[in-house]
Amino acid sequence: MYLFDPDRGRRRRALLRDQLVSAASHLDDAFEATARDLIHRSQGLMAEVRSTLSDEEVSDEVLFNRARAKIGRLVSHPRAIKVTAEQGRVTLTGAVLEHEHEDLLQAASGIVG
Repeated sequence: MYLFDPDRGRRRRALLRDQLVSAASHLDDAFEATARDLIHRSQGLMAEVRSTLSDEEVSDEVLFNRARAKIGRLVSHPRAIKVTAEQGRVTLTGAVLEHEHEDLLQAASGIVG
Protein backbone atom coordinates (compact mmCIF):
# COMPACT_ATOMS: atom_id res chain seq x y z
CA MET A 1 0.00 0.00 0.00
CA TYR A 2 2.87 2.34 0.79
CA LEU A 3 4.18 2.36 -2.80
CA PHE A 4 0.74 2.36 -4.40
CA ASP A 5 -0.72 5.27 -2.44
CA PRO A 6 -2.63 7.48 -4.92
CA ASP A 7 -1.23 10.72 -3.46
CA ARG A 8 2.43 9.97 -2.80
CA GLY A 9 3.02 6.53 -4.31
CA ARG A 10 4.53 7.81 -7.54
CA ARG A 11 7.07 9.93 -5.66
CA ARG A 12 7.93 7.07 -3.29
CA ARG A 13 8.48 4.69 -6.21
CA ALA A 14 10.76 7.23 -7.87
CA LEU A 15 12.74 7.66 -4.65
CA LEU A 16 13.06 3.90 -4.25
CA ARG A 17 14.22 3.55 -7.87
CA ASP A 18 16.84 6.29 -7.34
CA GLN A 19 18.08 4.61 -4.17
CA LEU A 20 18.42 1.26 -5.95
CA VAL A 21 20.35 2.86 -8.83
CA SER A 22 22.63 4.60 -6.35
CA ALA A 23 23.23 1.39 -4.38
CA ALA A 24 24.09 -0.48 -7.58
CA SER A 25 26.58 2.24 -8.49
CA HIS A 26 28.19 2.03 -5.05
CA LEU A 27 28.44 -1.75 -5.32
CA ASP A 28 30.11 -1.43 -8.70
CA ASP A 29 32.64 1.06 -7.27
CA ALA A 30 33.33 -1.21 -4.31
CA PHE A 31 33.85 -4.20 -6.59
CA GLU A 32 36.34 -2.25 -8.75
CA ALA A 33 38.22 -1.01 -5.68
CA THR A 34 38.43 -4.52 -4.26
CA ALA A 35 39.68 -5.91 -7.56
CA ARG A 36 42.36 -3.19 -7.78
CA ASP A 37 43.38 -3.87 -4.18
CA LEU A 38 43.77 -7.60 -4.82
CA ILE A 39 45.83 -6.96 -7.95
CA HIS A 40 48.14 -4.56 -6.13
CA ARG A 41 48.54 -6.89 -3.17
CA SER A 42 49.43 -9.82 -5.42
CA GLN A 43 51.93 -7.68 -7.33
CA GLY A 44 53.49 -6.59 -4.04
CA LEU A 45 53.68 -10.17 -2.81
CA MET A 46 55.37 -11.30 -6.03
CA ALA A 47 57.87 -8.45 -5.82
CA GLU A 48 58.64 -9.35 -2.22
CA VAL A 49 59.19 -13.01 -3.08
CA ARG A 50 61.41 -12.05 -6.03
CA SER A 51 63.53 -9.72 -3.90
CA THR A 52 63.85 -12.31 -1.13
CA LEU A 53 65.07 -14.97 -3.55
CA SER A 54 67.45 -12.58 -5.29
CA ASP A 55 71.03 -12.22 -4.07
CA GLU A 56 71.78 -8.95 -5.85
CA GLU A 57 73.05 -6.06 -3.77
CA VAL A 58 70.94 -2.95 -3.47
CA SER A 59 72.20 0.61 -3.55
CA ASP A 60 72.44 2.67 -0.40
CA GLU A 61 69.67 4.92 -1.70
CA VAL A 62 67.29 1.95 -2.06
CA LEU A 63 68.27 0.72 1.40
CA PHE A 64 67.69 4.20 2.83
CA ASN A 65 64.22 4.39 1.23
CA ARG A 66 63.27 0.93 2.46
CA ALA A 67 64.31 1.85 6.00
CA ARG A 68 62.35 5.13 5.91
CA ALA A 69 59.26 3.31 4.65
CA LYS A 70 59.46 0.72 7.46
CA ILE A 71 59.97 3.38 10.10
CA GLY A 72 57.04 5.43 8.86
CA ARG A 73 54.67 2.55 9.47
CA LEU A 74 56.04 1.50 12.86
CA VAL A 75 56.70 4.53 15.03
CA SER A 76 54.58 7.43 16.16
CA HIS A 77 57.19 10.09 15.33
CA PRO A 78 59.21 8.93 12.31
CA ARG A 79 60.75 12.39 11.79
CA ALA A 80 62.56 12.05 15.10
CA ILE A 81 64.66 9.20 13.69
CA LYS A 82 67.55 9.97 11.37
CA VAL A 83 68.36 7.23 8.86
CA THR A 84 71.67 6.84 7.04
CA ALA A 85 72.78 4.08 4.72
CA GLU A 86 76.43 3.59 3.84
CA GLN A 87 78.08 0.56 2.25
CA GLY A 88 75.03 -1.62 2.78
CA ARG A 89 74.57 -0.70 6.46
CA VAL A 90 71.65 1.23 7.86
CA THR A 91 72.16 3.44 10.91
CA LEU A 92 69.23 4.76 12.94
CA THR A 93 69.74 7.63 15.37
CA GLY A 94 67.24 9.66 17.36
CA ALA A 95 64.57 9.34 19.97
CA VAL A 96 61.89 6.66 19.94
CA LEU A 97 59.18 5.76 22.43
CA GLU A 98 60.13 2.92 24.73
CA HIS A 99 57.27 0.62 23.69
CA GLU A 100 58.21 1.07 20.00
CA HIS A 101 61.94 0.42 20.43
CA GLU A 102 61.97 -3.37 20.13
CA ASP A 103 59.61 -3.44 17.13
CA LEU A 104 61.73 -0.82 15.37
CA LEU A 105 64.96 -2.79 15.84
CA GLN A 106 63.32 -6.00 14.70
CA ALA A 107 61.89 -4.35 11.59
CA ALA A 108 65.19 -2.64 10.77
CA SER A 109 67.08 -5.92 10.98
CA GLY A 110 64.56 -7.48 8.59
CA ILE A 111 65.04 -4.95 5.77
CA VAL A 112 65.98 -6.77 2.58
CA GLY A 113 69.40 -5.77 1.31
